[in-house]
Amino acid sequence: MILLSLVLWHRSCLVLIKSIFNQTRNFKIKFNIETFLIVAIAVFALLSVLSALVPPFLWDEMDYRLAHPKIWARNHELTPIYSRWFSEFPSNIDMLFVVGILLKNGILAKLFSLSYGLLLAFSIYSFGKRFYGKRIGLIAASIYISLPMVMNHIGSAYIDLSVALLVFLALYSFFMWLDSNNSNWIYLSAILTGYSSASKHTALFPAFVLGLFTLYFAIKKEKFTNLIKKMLIFGLIILLLLSPWYIKTYVRAGNPVWPIAYNVLGGRYWDSDIDSQFSRDLNLFDFSFTNLLLLPWNLTMHSSSFAMLLGWNSIFLAFVPLLLFFRKIEKHTKILLSYIFAFLYGGIFFFALFYGIMRYLVIYPALSIISATVISHLYNLKYYRKFVLILVLLTFIFTAGLWFAIFGQKAPYILGIDDEREFYGKLADYNGYPVFEFINQNLPSDSVIFFFRETRGYLSDRDYIIALPNEQKIFDYGKNADEFYRQLKGHNVTHVLINTNIGFYKPQAIVKNRIKPISQENQDMVDRLLKMHGTLIFEDEEIYLYLLK
Repeated sequence: MILLSLVLWHRSCLVLIKSIFNQTRNFKIKFNIETFLIVAIAVFALLSVLSALVPPFLWDEMDYRLAHPKIWARNHELTPIYSRWFSEFPSNIDMLFVVGILLKNGILAKLFSLSYGLLLAFSIYSFGKRFYGKRIGLIAASIYISLPMVMNHIGSAYIDLSVALLVFLALYSFFMWLDSNNSNWIYLSAILTGYSSASKHTALFPAFVLGLFTLYFAIKKEKFTNLIKKMLIFGLIILLLLSPWYIKTYVRAGNPVWPIAYNVLGGRYWDSDIDSQFSRDLNLFDFSFTNLLLLPWNLTMHSSSFAMLLGWNSIFLAFVPLLLFFRKIEKHTKILLSYIFAFLYGGIFFFALFYGIMRYLVIYPALSIISATVISHLYNLKYYRKFVLILVLLTFIFTAGLWFAIFGQKAPYILGIDDEREFYGKLADYNGYPVFEFINQNLPSDSVIFFFRETRGYLSDRDYIIALPNEQKIFDYGKNADEFYRQLKGHNVTHVLINTNIGFYKPQAIVKNRIKPISQENQDMVDRLLKMHGTLIFEDEEIYLYLLK
């Protein structure tokens, strides 16, 4: 695909390379705000690269983002993982991770994600420069790349920034269509929207919002026949790019979006009891008028309530509201604001479904651009110039300090001082590296390991099964120890791994929802099973590996 793209668009590539060369050759260092911003962007880009050069260690990377591609790479096929409900979701970007793992390892896979994140920074600059001017483009790009959540994930195998790039480029193409009235731009927007939706289900909501915007402006600009034609083509392009994943899931599970909409579409490997427990209210958000009104504030100041450790950035909260005092707001800014609010307040109703997903990264580019317009306006006012510069500088310093706090201890690996074992050994997340090292070196290649109270399988070079209670139908935890043992042997399980350190997998007297799914009854049943049918063969830091008889 990459080679074909280079052949088809070699002239555009050459023009781009020539343009970069000419600008670099003619670049002269001037001590002004533009130079300051370019240096800041370059520093954070370098830090982003360094953060990608360590082995995967974030939870989602080791749970499924790289763990599933590693299984697919090992088996050279899209191996079904029906005990993990999200394994059947559209996986465009995950395929790049498969390529990285096949060619080298998880670090190479992470570099694909890094490239998407850096391309998004350049795309934000391009958008800002085209519609507002070079300075605003640089401010917007520097804001985005210095956001704590961006810096914490740009070097990881999370796909949220990759999806955000595709979503933003679709929005960018939409703006180009508005300004040029060239239908090719709206079709390109549809292609990018299709690719983003075929990468993650959460991209379907911004796709829906963009579709409404496209329809609204097409009604104003187009005749009825042209309107129908364009919207049909727009929708068909998206459906065409989504369809391979939906067809694959329908063939395998009997539901194209399995296990979503089970009550309507049905599907295998799921049932009504699981569906009712899985969709049980998590009580994650209070839909009161006050909370809705204060949503931007709470996303910033109380981000942990939204399963977002770093939340928004205070720079959004500081500058975006100042638009209320502007006498005139530019047309593109109004559209961006409308897009943000439509996503923000529309997406909150899907919060329970997408709990823990950093979906707000999708609108960070638009928020960065709007913040940049306000900052640029204040910078032009003599009395506010120093204040703005100090605030932006403090933001950069805070993010850089946060980066060093998170990745500073990982520098020995980048410098070749620590090996992989030492790197994982210094992490306080009970990742079980010694246990997986024992598994990879000593267990037969046809071994199958059942994970209990653990879901991170990236480090395993042997096949394994993760089956949490109330999230799958492959294993029935309601059975007694002997019956459960027969279920394990029926799936060729040879070993059982138990990690007793993970807080949200500790046994609960009463299981209220899927966030803490393990009951004390589940634990007692597994204990009886292992006492009768298991032999402990390895233990490290209260992580146990048993051989099943």
